[in-house]
Formats: sequence, structure tokens, C-alpha cells
Amino acid sequence: NNIHGFRLAGEIAQAEWPIFLTEAQAQNRLSFRLGYLAAVSVMPEGSYLSLTVNDTVVGRTNIVGTRGVRTAVFD
Repeated sequence: NNIHGFRLAGEIAQAEWPIFLTEAQAQNRLSFRLGYLAAVSVMPEGSYLSLTVNDTVVGRTNIVGTRGVRTAVFD
């Protein structure tokens, strides 16, 4: 993704990943799954992940600091 790999760091961070679909794929119902591991110090009341496709917010979920990988699924 960038020189830091797929890591987001700091109080405010963002990353962009181009994803290309065929017309047939784009016409189907799709889900985007994202696995993440957050620091224990994450403030769940103020931390979130959002998925934007073509400048449209598809979904948003709070980030929870846990002891393991969590999965966010956006339809």
C-alpha cells in the first residue's frame, strides 16, 4: 500500500486501495471484509473505520481495541 505497508498510525490516518471489478462482478451483491488488529489504547467511542467507494460512504464501524483480529464486513 505505502512505505508503511498496510499499517495505519496516529490519531487520524487513511489509506486508499484501488479495486477493479468487471461489469458482471459489479452487478452482483458484494461484501468487503477487512480484518484489523487495533491497539489496546484505542478509544472505541471516537475511533472508526469507514469504507468509501467512488466518494460514497458504504459503511462505518467503530474500532474496538481487543486482543485479537476483528473483522469488519461492509455490504
